[in-house]
Amino acid sequence: MHREEPGVSLYSRKVMIQAKSKALLPEWLRFVKGVVDCEDLPLNVSRELLQDQSLSKLRQVLTGRIIKWFENEAKSDPKAYKHFFEEFGNFIKEGACTESDNNRANVAKLLRYESSAGNSGEVFSFKEYVDRMKEGQENIYFMCVPKRKFAEESPYFEEFKEKGIEVLFMYDTVDEFVVNNLRQVGQNKLVSIDAADIKDGAFDKASKDDSKDTNTLEEDALSKQEAKLEAENIAEWFRETLGMQVRNVKVSKRHMSHPAVVIDHDSPAVRKMMAMMSGAAKAGEFDLPPTPTSLEINVNHPIIKKVWSIKNEDPEFAKQIAEQVHDNALIAAGVLDDPRSMLKRLNSIMEASLMATAASKSKDTVMQPKKIEIVEGETI
Repeated sequence: MHREEPGVSLYSRKVMIQAKSKALLPEWLRFVKGVVDCEDLPLNVSRELLQDQSLSKLRQVLTGRIIKWFENEAKSDPKAYKHFFEEFGNFIKEGACTESDNNRANVAKLLRYESSAGNSGEVFSFKEYVDRMKEGQENIYFMCVPKRKFAEESPYFEEFKEKGIEVLFMYDTVDEFVVNNLRQVGQNKLVSIDAADIKDGAFDKASKDDSKDTNTLEEDALSKQEAKLEAENIAEWFRETLGMQVRNVKVSKRHMSHPAVVIDHDSPAVRKMMAMMSGAAKAGEFDLPPTPTSLEINVNHPIIKKVWSIKNEDPEFAKQIAEQVHDNALIAAGVLDDPRSMLKRLNSIMEASLMATAASKSKDTVMQPKKIEIVEGETI
């Protein structure tokens, strides 16, 4: 693939010193075109003096001015900047990953992402997100996902939507590397919504509001204790059933309508890179090993309740359901490398479900009395 060359040439008093100079701007700004005429440089400047160290001050000033100009343009004409970012956004994201600590925060101001607070196609800066944060909210939440539809249907997003907490949607693979390099914007940490044990003042406030009407009677406390014990037993059964496929299984505290989610998993971008390496290798020489994940189960979900009730009656079928629940959670997280691996099991589950439905209907069917028509002259 052709890599774009630097587009800025260095002049001194209208005499070209170096064409397409690599020393004037950092590599992520190679899309910028133009000339720099510096009168302080002598015309007979040597090649050694054109190295980065010699021009570091000029490079620093130019980089700062260009970033500031982009920032001002974004404020004065957001619509035009949106079109600019659609074309050159990957360069700016590269800058957020590679720029020095002094400039990285300034580059982050140029980034734009879709948000759950806006419509499809609308993009926002981190500053706009921070200005809209809920009372007590400490983190900037994001989700790396290929499409907005996947994000809005994700089990990880449900609780944020329910509590009205905004989430930034990031669609490019490089975005995972961007947030890992930025780590925070100002005083606010960048946190993925699929992270384990998220702690935030906004969640704590919502939890207190939800618990205001909690009944503290002794019998209620006893029933809660029994429910907690059963939930732990369900988690333990899943852990034993799934074996080495999972690191740990615990009862989820998330508000979600899905039976389970996985946490502490490799990022999808890393898995894709590993898969590309696997594809480049010769057949049989490199197999992409599955990475064990931690599973959070929703013990109130009908699937989890039903599989728990049939585990003794039909252990093989219950095991198939548990494995399918785990694979579904991997798909939701975007880290199941090859969904074809579960097709045989999925077909078996559908076949068993259809057979059970047919058997249930045949049991419940009661023969209805038929009207017998007697033809005249016929003997009964």
